[in-house]
Amino acid sequence: MLLSGLQKLLLSIATVTALVGFFPGAAGYAWAIAWLPVYGTVCHVNNVFGSDISRDGYRIFLLNRGCNVDTAIRQIVTAASDLSVEPGKIVAIYHGTSRAETADEYLAIDRVESGLREYAGDALNADNCAGGYCAIPGPSSEGFLARWASAYASYARSQFLYTAKDGADYVASLLRMGPVVQGFMFIAYLAAVLFLLTRVLCFIRGIISGSAPAKAAAPE
Repeated sequence: MLLSGLQKLLLSIATVTALVGFFPGAAGYAWAIAWLPVYGTVCHVNNVFGSDISRDGYRIFLLNRGCNVDTAIRQIVTAASDLSVEPGKIVAIYHGTSRAETADEYLAIDRVESGLREYAGDALNADNCAGGYCAIPGPSSEGFLARWASAYASYARSQFLYTAKDGADYVASLLRMGPVVQGFMFIAYLAAVLFLLTRVLCFIRGIISGSAPAKAAAPE
């Protein structure tokens, strides 16, 4: 009896740990899959499931950088005020129609490649930074639970964004495999939407049918 109870406790702990550890990553993939129709409607209304949807394009949309890759590149380059480069030249270098010639252009391309995989709202905290280098903050006076919650929030956010970007790359790659795969994806999304609509209608019907007897029994 005691062993069985201990096994159940260990199983519960392992289950909760697995859920806590894997949920942010799973949520990121789910976000990348579920948000495709929204991206297609906003950025490619005439070609929601078409091969024109690129990995960069879908990824930057999920990262709050808009629909246009060239515009996002220009914004990243413009923000790099320490580099003397022409945004249009960096766009051409990124697409392979030109070549980097100066050290600043090479640095700009590096920043563009990393910037297109970062959330638009991310920025280094300048409180502990000086001369381009950031110091590691000292020990915090917060309690254990507060530190754990902060650490888990940081972990969950990084995992969510990582898998969302990875999922965006996979979804866009599938769309570029041709009309057959695009057709299967359309059917899968349509089935998911129909399933969700059915569940919502059943939920609403349950609420209505549950409130009907209560109204009938109410005193006049």
